[in-house]
Amino acid sequence: MNDFTSACSRLVTEGTCNGTLNPSTYMNPLCLIRSPAAPFDNSTYICDRTNIISANFAGGTCSSALKSLTIKIFYSNPTGIVNVTVTPVTDNPANGTTFEQTFIVQFIQNDSSSSSSSGVARNPGYLQSANLIVGIANGSAVELLSSSKFSILQPLSTGYCDLTNTQRMPISFGENVRSTCKYNVSTTQTTCPNLYDLLMPINSTNLYVAAYSNSDQFNITTDWLPVISCVSEIGSPSNRLCQNGIKISPSVNGLCDVKLDIQIAYTKIGSISNPQSVLSAVIFHYQGRTVASTDPLSETLLVMESVTFQDISITPVTEQGQIPSPNARLPADFFYPFSTNQATKFMKYSLFHYLLISILFSLM
Repeated sequence: MNDFTSACSRLVTEGTCNGTLNPSTYMNPLCLIRSPAAPFDNSTYICDRTNIISANFAGGTCSSALKSLTIKIFYSNPTGIVNVTVTPVTDNPANGTTFEQTFIVQFIQNDSSSSSSSGVARNPGYLQSANLIVGIANGSAVELLSSSKFSILQPLSTGYCDLTNTQRMPISFGENVRSTCKYNVSTTQTTCPNLYDLLMPINSTNLYVAAYSNSDQFNITTDWLPVISCVSEIGSPSNRLCQNGIKISPSVNGLCDVKLDIQIAYTKIGSISNPQSVLSAVIFHYQGRTVASTDPLSETLLVMESVTFQDISITPVTEQGQIPSPNARLPADFFYPFSTNQATKFMKYSLFHYLLISILFSLM
């Protein structure tokens, strides 16, 4: 279940207005199968019955044409799909014009949000290859973002960067990834493009990452980690400036950001037989090249992005107790009968009593 975004251009005509630009083509209503185990059971279908207005072509205008469609699919394990919501956005393009359409599909797991309220205990650690949970701090709570946002760039088949940000790789726990693409710049351009938005398409500095896989959205202090961003010049990683939050504006010191290294530290807690991987820190390291305002940029910039996971756990030490040794004399010991212990003392007392009784019987 991977989130994705798709965009396309349509020529506005009467035919496309009644077909691909018509919202009712995609949702009338939109129904999904709860589980593949029962594909033909209509009673298990999950449907969104949002009221829609069909597109209408009149007077050279396509009224209520579908501009964007966002589908959010909520699921849980092992139930399957539990809910689906559809949010359409419409516009009124003119006949003969090119109309841009965007389709967004997001998969949201209900388990993490419902675990705190239902009281169901779940392992707090991240599983291997699980998408990291991120959100934007809003007051005392965190608004969750889709995994397609917290991702790294993926080059097109031509090797160039995808400027639409529709082809990206979600950041998954334990997977070290490196990606590189080419970015075309005008030879007369002297200012650096806003590549920070291409490196991480999130327009808020208050980015938080869940330390646990079941972090509570309303417990920012202990369950969520603020992202720390550092900026330095390529070749001088030690001379860097750091701040809380991610970068959402260009550098003021003339650096053109062309590289982003995302460093994520985690710790294994719990028992040795079932360790839980919990995040400890998330650092964004932006690296750039210095661009003089009078020098034109090169025709192509090489943009790089990487994700590195580092285990900072202390190696567990197994403590093993010694086998207890009883404080006793063994019968094989030659000096055992002659040793001074309770047994010999008891034998002396018994001999004294035997002699005393013998004397008494002899006097009778």
